Amino acid sequence: MTITPGTGLIINVTYDSSVDGAPSGFKAAIAAAVFELESIFTNHITVTVSVGFGEVNGISFGAAALGMSISSKTLTTYTAIRAALPLAALPATDPTNGGAFYVTNAEARAIGITPTMTAAPDGYIGVSNFYSFAVDPNNRAVASTYDLVGIALHEITEVMGRQTYDGAINTVGVQSYQPLDLFRYQSPGVRQLGAGVAYFSTDGVTMGLLFNDPAYGGDGGDWDRSINSDAFGGGYPGLAQRISATDIAVMQAIGYTTIATGPGLGTGLFAYFSPAGGIAQTVTADNAADAALARSLISGLPAAGVLQVTNSGPYAITPGNTALIDSATEKVTVFGGASAGQLVIAGTGGLAFNAGSGSSTVLAAGGNNLISVYPGAGAQNITTGDGNDTISALAGANTISAGAGRNLILAQGGDNRITSSGDDLISTPDGNPTITAGTNAPVIFLGNGAAQFNGGAGNATVVVGSAAATLTSAGNDQLWMQAGGGVVNSSRADTVIGGSGAVTVNAGAGNDFVFAGSGTLNFIGGRGASTILGSASGNASIVGGAGDLISIAYGNTTYQGGNGASTIAAFGGSVTINGGLGSGVFQGGPGGNNRITAGVGRATIIGGGDGDTLAAGVIGGTVFKAGAGAETLTAARSMVVGNNFYGGSGADLIILGSAGDQVLAGTGSETIIGGSGGDLFAFASGNAAQVTLQGFMPGQDYVSYVGFAQGEVARALSSATIIGGSEHLLLSDGTSILFVGITNLTSANVL
Repeated sequence: MTITPGTGLIINVTYDSSVDGAPSGFKAAIAAAVFELESIFTNHITVTVSVGFGEVNGISFGAAALGMSISSKTLTTYTAIRAALPLAALPATDPTNGGAFYVTNAEARAIGITPTMTAAPDGYIGVSNFYSFAVDPNNRAVASTYDLVGIALHEITEVMGRQTYDGAINTVGVQSYQPLDLFRYQSPGVRQLGAGVAYFSTDGVTMGLLFNDPAYGGDGGDWDRSINSDAFGGGYPGLAQRISATDIAVMQAIGYTTIATGPGLGTGLFAYFSPAGGIAQTVTADNAADAALARSLISGLPAAGVLQVTNSGPYAITPGNTALIDSATEKVTVFGGASAGQLVIAGTGGLAFNAGSGSSTVLAAGGNNLISVYPGAGAQNITTGDGNDTISALAGANTISAGAGRNLILAQGGDNRITSSGDDLISTPDGNPTITAGTNAPVIFLGNGAAQFNGGAGNATVVVGSAAATLTSAGNDQLWMQAGGGVVNSSRADTVIGGSGAVTVNAGAGNDFVFAGSGTLNFIGGRGASTILGSASGNASIVGGAGDLISIAYGNTTYQGGNGASTIAAFGGSVTINGGLGSGVFQGGPGGNNRITAGVGRATIIGGGDGDTLAAGVIGGTVFKAGAGAETLTAARSMVVGNNFYGGSGADLIILGSAGDQVLAGTGSETIIGGSGGDLFAFASGNAAQVTLQGFMPGQDYVSYVGFAQGEVARALSSATIIGGSEHLLLSDGTSILFVGITNLTSANVL
């Protein structure tokens, strides 16, 4: 048997003694990463890498990172790099103005620069011993674990030169750079040569993916944390971190050549099978990842017991067959057998596979495929290429990894695990499926099982069925919660549409838009800016985060403020609000009985109806607007900044604080209790307020009459009466003011 891993690049891996403590399958995962890189890049060089577990070159790093790398480097010049990268169209003048340039030894050989240090290895990589990893190259998306193949791809490409120095000062005081620094742009035409926001661009015009900002930690050659399911980004649990077309473009920019311009073109994406006494076969795949997987699977096959298929037609796997290798150029129909552990590998001709009662690993690496798993079939591990595939898994607990085409996937009758890479239509009527998506835009219908969705940076649409689901999103997804409801964990910008089921939204860093349904909504704000539109019947519990929040509430709502600014407006039901550190605008519902308390930040509080209690926080600075009912507006706890009160049309009780408040009486009957600070009480002509004013302190507090005719003060004072030891003023518009305990008002008390 001959395995051809690629057409030029060779990566030799050695393992230090720390790998003795690595989990089973560790070396197989590293080998799968090596196969994939060798299948993509054609530079005729050998890269040597030493691998450790829990350490890198003897340096322990524990939980500090999922993986780390150390590379030997060569000092060179901008002129040499420009000459070595002619396709990059770099400017004749050094954009760094005399910076020191370094290349890893591996990249130096790839672009024709002689390394100054030639001792092996070219670099060291280490994998953390603190986390749990998915080690099976055929099942890289496992809940609560990190994709080890993806981590190895990440670290090995750093040894190959995918690094930046971001202008760091070297030992002789000169700013330092690596070739990838030249492809970091903060905007069209403007390079980012230091820490800061940067995008990948090869022409300085078209801005690509967002790089990580080293100012916040991490490497400038990695993608931003918002970009997941990508080998060059940060690792995320439960997601496969795969090489993307943009990743390949990055490696091409720094001097690596490929067998094709990117994955999915088919040219040279192959695996060989040539058993002793058999025929030589070439299986061609749609993409580099599937080609690498095919080579990995073939490498473990015995010479005997393999059914070799080169022409179309129906074939059946018998007990004597351990595997079927299909290199036909036309679609082949295969019937699975009863044995466990069957292996079926097909190329771009396409495959129609009907599973038997035994378990199988099926790789349909190209073409448009039809995979059927009927009741009575064994569990299947299915991977398809980038064609438009139809997969019907009607029984068993299957693992399905669909490629970048437009796939139709029906999975029911078991706890299926599905990885979607294309713009797929997926239906899971029952069972407890786990579905993982990347940068694609699948449409997913869930059913009556406890489903879990792990979204990437794409635009998925997920419709929950009758059972609660857990949806984790890192993209711009549209999530319909329906009757089942469930939990949404968001980190980007999702739209969540509630139904009759209870829904919990953990906003994280996302900028979410939530339409609450008739079921209960529990929203926990994060760092992003979110908007919540409530329903007429559902109740909501909202916790603010660091970001801004707008909520339009119709049902009964409870809100606990966070650090961000918030607007909570109720148009139905009642609200209970406790403000946070951020500023807020809070409006009570027309049903009354609202309980609104400002936090540390400045707040505007608007009453809704009868029975409201509206309160300022300890700092103060609150603006109160009473509503139509009988309400209590209080600043009794306020001590630092004065508050402003605007009376309403009901029978209000207004209690002032100690920092000096201002009150404009409304049109209703109000009892106002002055505070210990210097307060101002204003009465507007035409309001005809009926006010009982307690705690007025002449010489400290003042009254203002707004819009009244000249002479109103003198007229009111001259006609004042004493009622039970309290002075009563009646203004020309019918405004009545009773100054409790005061009998000697003068014009000096009026502003």
